Amino acid sequence: MTAHPVIASKAKQSTPFKLDCFVAALLAMTTLLVASPARADLKICNRMSYVVEAAIGIEDRTATATRGWFRIDPASCRVVAQGSITADRILLHARSLPVYGASPAPQNGTDNLCVSAKDFTIAGRQCNSSQTSVPFTEIKPSTSEDGHQVAYLAEGAEYDDEQARLAAIQRLLVIAGYDAAPIDGVDGPKTQNALAAFLKARGLAANAAEAPGFFDAMIAAVESPSATGLTWCNDTPYRVMASIATDDGKR
Repeated sequence: MTAHPVIASKAKQSTPFKLDCFVAALLAMTTLLVASPARADLKICNRMSYVVEAAIGIEDRTATATRGWFRIDPASCRVVAQGSITADRILLHARSLPVYGASPAPQNGTDNLCVSAKDFTIAGRQCNSSQTSVPFTEIKPSTSEDGHQVAYLAEGAEYDDEQARLAAIQRLLVIAGYDAAPIDGVDGPKTQNALAAFLKARGLAANAAEAPGFFDAMIAAVESPSATGLTWCNDTPYRVMASIATDDGKR
């Protein structure tokens, strides 16, 4: 996930947790922190064309803890742990928002750890009845120029930040019924026309796409389709292709 992870209405988001409080309270894993004059936080950056929610796992010797969810918009980063980490392993699981249907990429991690449907902090590997065991993937964060540890969520297209944001806008426009295909992170007349039509239909300013909360508006639009027209939903775990036809009764 430093380069290519395996890998998800704005709900209440998890706040970055301080490892000293989190680990001490749950696991007494005091060796996870290293005293340093400059704090080095752990950030997860999203270079996918999906809005995702991430959960992290910390493993040190025989102690394990997980925490989530951290929503991360395309082309943005999120601090998920405050303070330097010296744990044996750092693990990550990410999920796309339900609006996308099935997960955009297979979760092929080999460590099954516990998560909950809503925000959670869980100690240990034994899940209770309200928790689910899901695959986590070990990550090897790199050190950024500002001294923080950074891991990236990426997909096969290998978008940069600008491309990831545009591809994410294209994807939500298509889901909302606008012709912005192909989803490739490349700007062009089709994307601009589809975006302009979306903004006009929603009563948004022409520069609304540059606002920090624009993905909230797009997701709300997809989750609240127009009262007229046809909406076709795919509730299967598979990606499908469909076509429709109209008949005006004339021959």
